[in-house]
Order: sequence, then C-alpha cells, then structure tokens
Amino acid sequence: MARGAHIETNINISFMEACKGATKTVKISPVTNCDTCSGTGLKSGAKRTTCTSCGGSGSQTFVINGGFQMANTCRSCDGVGSTIPKGSQCSPCGGMGRVRSSKTVSVNIPAGVEDGMSLRVSNAGDAPISGKGPAGDLFVRVRVAPSKSFVRQGSNLYHEARIPMHTALLGGRVRVPTLDGEVDVRIPGGTQQGEEMVLKGRGVPPAYGGDKGDLFVAFSVLLPRSLTKRQRELLQQYADDVEGRSQPSQKTSEAKKSPSKETDNGTESFTHYPPTSAGWISRKWDGIRRLIGF
Repeated sequence: MARGAHIETNINISFMEACKGATKTVKISPVTNCDTCSGTGLKSGAKRTTCTSCGGSGSQTFVINGGFQMANTCRSCDGVGSTIPKGSQCSPCGGMGRVRSSKTVSVNIPAGVEDGMSLRVSNAGDAPISGKGPAGDLFVRVRVAPSKSFVRQGSNLYHEARIPMHTALLGGRVRVPTLDGEVDVRIPGGTQQGEEMVLKGRGVPPAYGGDKGDLFVAFSVLLPRSLTKRQRELLQQYADDVEGRSQPSQKTSEAKKSPSKETDNGTESFTHYPPTSAGWISRKWDGIRRLIGF
C-alpha cells in the first residue's frame, strides 16, 4: 500500500505566541482525491479494464543475463492491475483520480516552541498518486519574531532594565516586564552596572514538557547627559566628600562672591580685581598693548 508524499510549509508567529502557545491556520495545496470521481478517475458509469501489459497482476517480470528474473511494478497501470479505457476518463482530473486543491489546516502550536522547529500534522500531506493508501504528513516550520523586551536562550529569558543613576545609588523600585505583565522589583542601593537579578519561574515552559525557565534581569545604569546648576553643586559636594577635599568656609565663600551690576535683562556678573592684585596689573598691561599696537 503506497503512502502519499509529505509536504512542508512555513508559519510566522509572534514571540508571545511562541512562549504561550497558540492555534494558527496555514494554507496548503496538497494532492487530494478528485471530488467528481471520488478518486477513481472514471466518468460516471464507466469501468476499468484489465491491464493488458501485466494481465492484471500489477507487476511485470523480466529475464536478465544468466536466467535471473526480476519483477517490477507495471508501468502501464502503476501496479493497480487495471486501466481506464480511452474516453472513460474523468474530465476534471484527466483520469488520474487526483487533483491539487487548496485547503486550510489548523495547527496547534505548543507553548515553548522555538524558532526553526517543525511541527507535524498527520495525514495532511499529499494523497498517493495511484492506488489506495494514507496521505502523507504536513510539516510546519515555525518562524518566531524577535522580542523587543526579551532575549531567549532555551527556557530562560533575559531582559535589560535601564535605571537612573540615583536609583542605582540609593535603591528603589523599577517596573520589569514579564510574560504575564509588568511587576515591581525592589533593587538595593549600590546596584552596579550589569548586575543581575533572577526571577524564578518567569521564563518559558519547554515545548516537550518540564519546568519553566527563569527570567534574568540585568541592570544598566543611565548617566545624565547634562546637569542643572544645583545638581552639579550637589554632585561636586559628594565628590569632594569622597575624595577628602575640604569645603571653603562660609566667610571665605562670601568674600569671593563677585559684585554685580544691573542690566535690562536681569543681573550680569563680572569679576572684580583689587588694584594691587596680579589680575589688575594684567588688565592694565593689556590696555597699554592695545594703545601702542603691540
């Protein structure tokens, strides 16, 4: 009994469908029995006749050198033992009894399927070209779209969580995506760049059974590209404290403050040099150079 050929096709699914499982449909064009003649290849009321080439046996015997005999399938009837007389063929299939038709097949995608895997749908392939027999199988190759939030390795997921510098230093809560929605994660103060946290059981179930994997969250510390004046002063105070530099006293700071003059747009500051200072001498010398063209 001959069996039909297997056929293959591709299917595209999302990352979440691969992790959670889904039911999808694919369009295929398998070889099937002709609906008009139900696979017989005959017109209505016509009958097959015994094959004259094999005498109805379905095989032909040949004698080769040395007197050995070899049997092959009859080419005239393809091993059936009978043929369709001329003028008795079914018009839609030309007497073949088989046609290529379009159909939609439902495919069950298990949770945990990975990119490149093939799923088998039994008996959804081609029907045998001649004779009676089971149809072949359909093999569906799965193409999984990449995720914007996760990287998958087997049953484990990996996510990069970006946190601001102050959260890394002081600790706090961050929102982390999972397959079941976002969750709050508390991170300790002093979290370092690239440090990881593991969320047990938040990964993907294996396609062929087993425990779920884990979700690994790696923290990436974001540094600000610019600082306000107050932020810079606070950060400078922190740096001075860490490096052991002493802060100027309040009186010294007030003495070094620059006087100001009022303008139409607000306050404009300038540097004041005492007459005996090196800065005053430098300014005088610059004025003399300009006068003499030096």
